[in-house]
Amino acid sequence: MFTDFEGIKETVSNEVAVDGLSSAVDLRIWLVVDSVADIVDYWITFNEPHVFCMLTYCAGAWPGGNPDMLEVATSALPTGVFNQTMNWIAIAHSKAYDYIHEKRFPTTPYAFLFSIQGLKLVETDEYSESGRGVYPDGLFRVLLQFDERYKHLDLPFVITENGVSDGTDLIRQPYLLEHLLATYAAMIMGVRVLGYLFWTISDNWEWADGYGPKFGLVAVDRANNLARILRPSYYLFSKVVESGKIMREDREKVWGELQTAAKDGKRRPFYRSVNKYGLMYAGGLDDPTWRPYIKRDWRFGHYEMEGLQDPLSRVARYLLHPFSLKKKSEIQRESDQLTLEPLITNI
Repeated sequence: MFTDFEGIKETVSNEVAVDGLSSAVDLRIWLVVDSVADIVDYWITFNEPHVFCMLTYCAGAWPGGNPDMLEVATSALPTGVFNQTMNWIAIAHSKAYDYIHEKRFPTTPYAFLFSIQGLKLVETDEYSESGRGVYPDGLFRVLLQFDERYKHLDLPFVITENGVSDGTDLIRQPYLLEHLLATYAAMIMGVRVLGYLFWTISDNWEWADGYGPKFGLVAVDRANNLARILRPSYYLFSKVVESGKIMREDREKVWGELQTAAKDGKRRPFYRSVNKYGLMYAGGLDDPTWRPYIKRDWRFGHYEMEGLQDPLSRVARYLLHPFSLKKKSEIQRESDQLTLEPLITNI
């Protein structure tokens, strides 16, 4: 498809002058929308705006940001660089929203995206290659919370980016199924989910991490003319998409494979730098460290919170532990009964 950008630019510039709009933001919005509107159904104005603000203008870890010590120290204040940047992003978002909805495409949905991630590495938790915690229950909880928070807007949700970096593909397969189950559980609770997009089709370039973390359902062999290699997760996702179902035997199979690797002490690459206090940093590693697979059961509905990790809380849990064994045993029996039910879930 050939696009006459110069012609569009001239036309839009004339319209901008007529409407009295002269900012570069307006011009860029008009250029993008008018150029690709015929092939776009859904619009996303900003991807993870708070992450961009924090890592660029507060931490200086991403390109474009070079904050001084004062800006870093005051970044969280009402007048700090974080709020200032988010304010300008909100203005640009509003301009794009108005142009898309009012002037051209009044029924087009939009999104203003956020992500969830942690900075503290917990040795008993599972993580992706890029240091994101694996926690399917979190998606379920966020969907319920957002549904309650924005119910006055009466809008459905689109999960536009859910995925995990895992070149071994052992984590990705149960990760995929468990997050789909978490999504379906939220739908049963009344949350309207319009769509789900897995991140991503093939291994990509990460802004701060380069080609290290492997996010793709399809591997890319960069040493062999960019050959594409379909991973097992590709076929698993295809099966779910084509059938609209998650089969119990598939869930048990992929979880069993991961647990076998964990019990055998196998290790996999980890591209996030961690200091002596267990804090992960935004910058990635060119040469990964190696972490073992975690035995903890993080499947949807199975994850158990360990509680606060301060010394007093840990001592209290130790002293009260004998009294909690009976209750835990009863909960486990109930869970075992539930897992015996046929798992054929419509997505």
